[in-house]
Amino acid sequence: MVTTKKITFKNSDGHVLHGRLSLPESPVCFGIFCHCFTCSKDITAAFVISKQLAHHDIAMLRFDFTGIGDSDGDFSTSSVSHNIGDILSANHFLKENYQEASLLIGHSLGGLTSLYAAQKFNSLKGIVTLNAPYTTKQTIGRFDQPLEEVKRKGFGNLDVMGEKYKMNATFLDDAEQYFELSVTHLPAPLLSMHSINDDVIPFHHAARIMKTIKSPVQLGPMPNANHVISDREHCMKIANYIAQWYKTLKA
Repeated sequence: MVTTKKITFKNSDGHVLHGRLSLPESPVCFGIFCHCFTCSKDITAAFVISKQLAHHDIAMLRFDFTGIGDSDGDFSTSSVSHNIGDILSANHFLKENYQEASLLIGHSLGGLTSLYAAQKFNSLKGIVTLNAPYTTKQTIGRFDQPLEEVKRKGFGNLDVMGEKYKMNATFLDDAEQYFELSVTHLPAPLLSMHSINDDVIPFHHAARIMKTIKSPVQLGPMPNANHVISDREHCMKIANYIAQWYKTLKA
């Protein structure tokens, strides 16, 4: 039986972040799911994949990044670097209350963020990216005005799949350090899963990630899903594949 617990923890800025822990009766390990940009812990991909992995005895923590969903903080002042810090805070929570995460899963920009955060984990056995970009250029390209104007005004509007989000220029400044993927070695094998039908982050991003990472990398099968992986059956298949892949790492 899988139970779901509401949990809270503080990030390095003192903001209270809210999450859900899908907990099997006898977990073999713990993992963290990092949601996509402007999404939340309750998006279909985060909810279904985490719950299904728990049925494979992998306890999964999914949480809202700063300023998203139920979590405290101002989203307009957040950044990729802030999100990396949030992931590390989530792992600290697991370490203090259960055990450190050995599986890290990141969806879209949460995937790119996970690649950087993974370098500061101590107990990872596997890392998974789902429809992840290799660069933040794809994200800051969605500002609805020239970037120099964003910097001059101190803020701008990001268009994310038809929704407008006001972001401080500090988001742009931070994103510039992630224009090129500087991660070349990871502390654990990487499973890259990317839909060929993704019209938000094209498949060539996965190819770039796999070419850049010198550690063991495997391309996993992805259903013909959309970018946010909104179909529950697709999510179930992804979770089942991740579970089988993870078991081979522990064998």
